[in-house]
Amino acid sequence: MADCNKFCDARQSPGLMTPGRDYCHASRARMQGLKFHECVARDEQLADVPATATATTTTQQWSEPYFDLAVSRNVTVREGETAFLACRVENLAQHTISWVRHHDLHILAINADTFISDERFRALHNPQTAEWTLKIRRTRRKDTGIYECQISTMPVKSLQLYLIVLDESELVRRQDDILYDIPPSSGELEGKKSGDVYNRMYGDRVNAATTQILEGSIVYGYKGHNVNLTCIVNHNYDRRPSHIIWYHRNDIVAYESLRKRERSPLNSITSYHLIRNAEFDDAGNYTCAPELYTTASTIVHILDARNTMDSVQMISHIEKSLNYSVYDVKWIPCTAKFVAIGSKPKGTGALQIFELNRGTLELVKESEKDKSLKCCSFGASKLRAAHLAVGDFAGKLSLFDLERLDAPLYEVEAHEGIINSLDAIGGSTINCGAPEIVTGGRDGSVKVWDPRQRDSPVAHISPATADPSERRDCWAVGFGDSHNTVERSVCSGYDNGDLKLVDLRNLRLRWETNVKNGVCSLEFDRKDIPMNKLAVTTLEGGLHVFDMRTQHSQKGFSSVREKTVGQALGTNGVISGAKSTVWTVKHLPQNRDIFVTGGGSGNVRIWLYHYPEKRSHDHTDGEKLGVAGTLEMLHATTISTQPVHTFDWSPDRQGLAVCGSFDQTVRVLITTNLNLH
Repeated sequence: MADCNKFCDARQSPGLMTPGRDYCHASRARMQGLKFHECVARDEQLADVPATATATTTTQQWSEPYFDLAVSRNVTVREGETAFLACRVENLAQHTISWVRHHDLHILAINADTFISDERFRALHNPQTAEWTLKIRRTRRKDTGIYECQISTMPVKSLQLYLIVLDESELVRRQDDILYDIPPSSGELEGKKSGDVYNRMYGDRVNAATTQILEGSIVYGYKGHNVNLTCIVNHNYDRRPSHIIWYHRNDIVAYESLRKRERSPLNSITSYHLIRNAEFDDAGNYTCAPELYTTASTIVHILDARNTMDSVQMISHIEKSLNYSVYDVKWIPCTAKFVAIGSKPKGTGALQIFELNRGTLELVKESEKDKSLKCCSFGASKLRAAHLAVGDFAGKLSLFDLERLDAPLYEVEAHEGIINSLDAIGGSTINCGAPEIVTGGRDGSVKVWDPRQRDSPVAHISPATADPSERRDCWAVGFGDSHNTVERSVCSGYDNGDLKLVDLRNLRLRWETNVKNGVCSLEFDRKDIPMNKLAVTTLEGGLHVFDMRTQHSQKGFSSVREKTVGQALGTNGVISGAKSTVWTVKHLPQNRDIFVTGGGSGNVRIWLYHYPEKRSHDHTDGEKLGVAGTLEMLHATTISTQPVHTFDWSPDRQGLAVCGSFDQTVRVLITTNLNLH
């Protein structure tokens, strides 16, 4: 009886979580032999005692306690061995620790006091390491399951730990599986009778056993809604799995014993995993792992339910950390591969090719170069040969065949310093003339190169002054008119905000303006049509979109400016705060009126350009004057804590993209519902 009072008093202490007040009442009633309502009534009387009757304590402010997630949460032992489930908590202060068995919500221990009649369970605490341990001696098969370590905060913080107890027969079967999982050669199966043991153990297993998640390799759900995953295991008749484990990333989230399941005549088992009231943290890789058989995985994406079902939403599909600074990423046309280039810590260049394969990124090929690599493009490459144009920190322009990265097909000393930007044309685009590459460098010059002409550029736009101290740094370049074999224009942006449009047919300056601060990125919406729109982003958070079919001799092109593009996106969805750099802009290949911007606060925004009813009207001077359109933000999200500075849409699959950020991470992104705009 004393234990009961001690248990309930502890569970009702301020700030301590219980599975429900009635649970404490019921536990006390069972142990004292009272009826449930009598125990409740007695507690109600105790609750009426004034708070002033208790001793006065001084309230202290403590930092919030938290779990050390570096401690392993998965424990597997042989039946009969001792299991130790460890939970490390920092800043515990006045809070208490509880151990709860998940399947029956039985409170096993509070702090170092054990509240279960089963003497095999014991709670331990090491104050030097802040580690709380649940010790289970002489483990049994039925001990398998989830155990929760809970901190008595409000709301309660809990950490789930997973215990698997295997008996000797399972251990033997697992050892056998090391052999059974090696598929025999066709020669080994020849000559075996259809009914012999060998074929039943090998032939059936190779030919019939499968594991699949019915919903597919990618599953979409909405925040606050339930998401159900269905795993179907087709097993061999003489080797039925005894359990199925569900993993979220590397953590066990569900364990299902199949021992009491009736056998299916189809030798098939179905397991369900329900994600209740899904949160964004529930996104990621889920794996169904039946005992003895291969696993099946799917990637779950949780979308924002505040948006309607037909809203544009961008989600991070795969993330991969690299050991170098990424400067540019580009999809390889007509493949599921992309190239990432950058700078290694020792100053050499990194070039890697990744392939998207069933929810993972596989490194296909890599090469290390003498100097750090800054920018790249496939624009001058034919579809039948993937040729990558690359600019490096030493001012060298190279053209690589991806099948032979050791030696360039073309190489030239293009600039005196870093090649900040390049663009290419004439490769995969039909009837656009010879392949050409335009480069902009720190030396302030813009040059156009034909890979068939080795040593000198076909066009050279020199800085206005020869004095290096007065030269402007060219940060961005892009081809404009390049839709046929005759017309070619190049736009260049500089560190002081200058924009210059040059007609390459006669090297004449067609238009220039200033957008007040450094031009980080610029891009024309399409290269296979006459110039239509030009998007420009700036160092201090600016976005300008120019209508390139509305030029006035004095006023230039009509344009619209978006002022909030560089501001951060708060957790409440409100865009506010100081402006940050907008590093990149990229138009959607399948819809030239949609484009994306990547910002310094790790934000990515998707925009839709709306044309005015009339793109121009008659001006008083008799010329046509352009009318600016409007910008609509379709979606805003934050995918990194560091700036997103490079981005590329897949030219083949709408909505598939890859980006790089300053945290040395590349991310594959998926955007939904773009076809609705």
